[in-house]
Amino acid sequence: MHQKYPEFLITNGLGGYSSSTSLNLNTRKYHGLLVAAYNNKKYVVLSGIDESVEIDGKIYELGTHHYKKDRNTNLEDIFHPQGFKFFVKSEIEPFPKFYYYIKDKGVAVEKEILMPYGENSVLLHYKIKCDMPRNNIKFFLSPLLNMRNFHKNLQLSDLKERFMCDVSENQKHVFVEHKNLKLKFASELNFLKKEHILWNTFYREEKERGYDCFEDLYCPGYFSDSFDEEEKEITILATTDEIKIEELNYETSRNNEIFRIKNLTNLTLNKEDKIFLKIADKFIIHHPDDYGIIAGYHWFDEWGRDTMLSIPGLCLTTGRYEIARSIIKRWLNFMHEGLIPNFIPVTRPFECPHNSSDASLWLFNAAYFYYLYTKDIKFIEEIHQKLCEIVEGYIKGNSACKMAHDCLIISNPQTTWMDTKWTKREGKAVEINALWYNALSILKFFSKLLNKRFDYGKILVDVKKNFEIFWNDKKQCLYDAISPSNVKDDSIRPNQIFAIGLPFNVIDDERKTKIFNVVFEELYTPYGLRTLSKKDENYKGVYEGNEENRDRAYHNGTVWPFLTGGFIDAYLKINNYSRESKQEAMKFLTPLLEYAEKFGTSPEIFDGNYPHTSRGCIAQAWSVAEILRVWNLLND
Repeated sequence: MHQKYPEFLITNGLGGYSSSTSLNLNTRKYHGLLVAAYNNKKYVVLSGIDESVEIDGKIYELGTHHYKKDRNTNLEDIFHPQGFKFFVKSEIEPFPKFYYYIKDKGVAVEKEILMPYGENSVLLHYKIKCDMPRNNIKFFLSPLLNMRNFHKNLQLSDLKERFMCDVSENQKHVFVEHKNLKLKFASELNFLKKEHILWNTFYREEKERGYDCFEDLYCPGYFSDSFDEEEKEITILATTDEIKIEELNYETSRNNEIFRIKNLTNLTLNKEDKIFLKIADKFIIHHPDDYGIIAGYHWFDEWGRDTMLSIPGLCLTTGRYEIARSIIKRWLNFMHEGLIPNFIPVTRPFECPHNSSDASLWLFNAAYFYYLYTKDIKFIEEIHQKLCEIVEGYIKGNSACKMAHDCLIISNPQTTWMDTKWTKREGKAVEINALWYNALSILKFFSKLLNKRFDYGKILVDVKKNFEIFWNDKKQCLYDAISPSNVKDDSIRPNQIFAIGLPFNVIDDERKTKIFNVVFEELYTPYGLRTLSKKDENYKGVYEGNEENRDRAYHNGTVWPFLTGGFIDAYLKINNYSRESKQEAMKFLTPLLEYAEKFGTSPEIFDGNYPHTSRGCIAQAWSVAEILRVWNLLND
């Protein structure tokens, strides 16, 4: 019971989700059967549902919870109940499904979980099958509630404000309220109110991450029914929405979701495309008037850099052109001094931090790919002035960066994607200036399309000429950053790959292969590129421990899957997109494809050291997006 179990994730298009482990054992405070998104916040309202089967007078509990004796994390583990003993297997397609078998009684239980799109609801469908006719089998469902912000565990002090539970006259509907949160249940089973608390459940992942790892769960009672059939089907619904719960039907909801997935795009898709299309769908959320991209599950919201990097893979390769256009416009509406926000705060969207020196430059790239896919010149004309304002903001200077006298961009500390205090990268960062050249080149391309003046020709020439200062002749690659005092950082990092992989390259052809070879030899792993060479004294090969320890490793050795996109772009470029190079590049991509197919997504990061354990967010938008984008490129 001490190994890590795979985690599942399904989403509702609003930012809400259902997620746990394959055992239905919650190991994170972010796990929950129903995590609702409304009022610009996320709430774990329903932690889970414990199932029990009574056969011949004996009760078999299928749930599993983790405890620590005396609330001491150093004492022995206690698992109760021990439903894992009856667990057989789980599946993630087409929906999460779990199989249990009570061998000595010949009784099997199947559970499938579904989230209707656009609703803060979850439906569970059970099938109980008996190997032989049995009399009076009883089935129990006990909901366990948190009803709290998804960042904060429920504790005894929170229970002073009582949970209020009401049951309908027919005992089929249950209504629970706590701190202005409301949750409704409906089932064909009868409900018996029997309130109690599960004290001190333990979340192993939170302990390992250095956070509060204990939580108290409220149980209002249980649904139950008796039956004599050899096979019985049961459905239960939980929702926070103002909907008529009696109108919800599991089969209808299931068929609607399958139909929605099939009709996400008009593209002709093979099996692999369909799988990744469904994975991509998890990150796109629908606001009342526009769309957004969740950077990562469970804890990230909408981030500018992540969004712009994700648009080509999540929106364009999947044919969601209108959504791509909506997202680009939305972020431009939040622009200040040429900077789109680093992220959009969920509670104060117009108080955005403008402290990312690369997010706006990635927007150019997203707009360029949008045009290549759609040839929508009207949209390019619509945003052209905003693109010019971004360039002006970088030239004049803003809260994140400023153009120097040599036309290269100087970034403030912690404003690049490597943004912890352990990788401040103050000064001229290599990928920022590669992106700067790329953005100016894209603006030149758009200006020519629109027959508009391009006023930055001299700057474009000077950027290419002065980018020469990044060349590290000793190591035959690029310096990672050059400080304001002209100290050159010769750390081998993956940022230099963007100088080759972006659509418009600031590097001459003869140096591209040399740079690629260094990156490949020093940083390549099957799951992406390391953020620092293993030979470096600052290399951290395992991402674990408290927040400070994890931050030390975050960009100092940890593997990031999204970097595979730029890596494959670079490889194809130096090989002139030959058929052979595409076949070889597919080998680079295959481990990530296999991971995504197995686990239904791609994580934020992996350890730099073998066996490259997955870490961070279990599902990261730009990881999935870049896999999709280059997969599409290699199959073109």
